[in-house]
This record gives sequence, structure tokens and C-alpha cells, in this order.
Amino acid sequence: MHLTIFSFDKIPKFAESVGFTFELKNARKNELSLSSKTELVLIFSEENTTISKNLCHQLRKKGVFLPIVVVGQKISSSQGKIFLNQGADDYLGGEWETAELEARLKALLRRPKIFITSPLKIKNLSINFFKRQVKVNKKELFLTPREFDILEYLSKNQQRLVSRDELSLELWDSDFNNFSLTVNSHLYNLRTKLKKSGSLIKIATVSGGGYFLK
Repeated sequence: MHLTIFSFDKIPKFAESVGFTFELKNARKNELSLSSKTELVLIFSEENTTISKNLCHQLRKKGVFLPIVVVGQKISSSQGKIFLNQGADDYLGGEWETAELEARLKALLRRPKIFITSPLKIKNLSINFFKRQVKVNKKELFLTPREFDILEYLSKNQQRLVSRDELSLELWDSDFNNFSLTVNSHLYNLRTKLKKSGSLIKIATVSGGGYFLK
């Protein structure tokens, strides 16, 4: 695994203790160019979370769709959600351990390539994850934020069934029983819009199993 590591100081001890190859960049200098060997971007956000959040945003704006992980002891759960909204794939805060970080990095790289490709094209449907834009036959399809979240999640997991329980937890961070009707409502609206737009992609339901794109 080859990492590009953005840090505010010297090389993090983590990078020296595992068998990954890496290149180090100064997070303050806004150096956004990445080596062609880079498989994953790691941001150590110990000193300045504001710069780190902007770095995530700028990398995505530049068209970098490799996995991005942000690490920092001072990152709270609320700050972590902001990092995710700015383009990070994962974050690790508090008293994290090297073994956990290493496991998360490897897990991200095991994901199918569709996780790091944008726009993603499925039949006559095109999804731009960074711009949060959907097109059918090159014509924009306007979705609500929640409808887009559902379509994005299903498209990134199109090789398997996704349960309503999972959608509730992943997209709403809420209990399945409390949010089942909410998920149903958004799914219905999304299906209706896809059908009216002429999309060749449909959201199929497996009774007792979940949903998938077909």
C-alpha cells in the first residue's frame, strides 16, 4: 500500500511502524498533487482541524477520488461528521491504536473500485458524488439530499443487498424501528423520480432482505 500523508509536523510514528510505503506532504502548504502510486490519502489533523477540513474539500474539488482518512486525537464525533461531509471516507479520533488505523486503511482498499470513481455510470444513469449531481441520459435529475444519499449508498454497494436497517443507521444514524417509515417515504419518492426520468436503473426489493440496484 502506498500512502500520501499530509501532516503538520514530522513524519507520524505510525508511518514508520507499519510496512506501507508513503510520501509526506506539509498540510500547511496546500500541496494537492499526488503521486500516481498513491492508493490512499491520510491526513493527520493534530494541530489544525480547520486546515484539515479545507484540505479534504480541496482534494475532492481537484478531482481526487481516492479514499481519504483523517486521524487526530482532538477530533470529536461532531467534527468527524464535518470531515465526512467535506469528502473524507473515514476518520479516527481519541486515543486510537495503530492496529485499528491499519485495519481501517486496508478495509477501505478492499472496497470495489466504484467507491473511488466519479462520476459513476450505470446504464444511462450518471452519479457525480462530489457535485452530488445525478443525470439520466445526460439530463440532470433533481433529487433531495436524502434521495441522493440513498442512491449514492445503493450505487456504492450495488454488488449486495442493503437492508432498510442499514440505510437507517448509515444515512440517518438512527434506529431502524423509529425510522422505517421515513426510509420508505424517501425510497418511494426516489423510485418515482427514477421511473419518470427514463432511468434504466431501478431499485429492487427482496422481501425480508433489502434493496439493490438493477
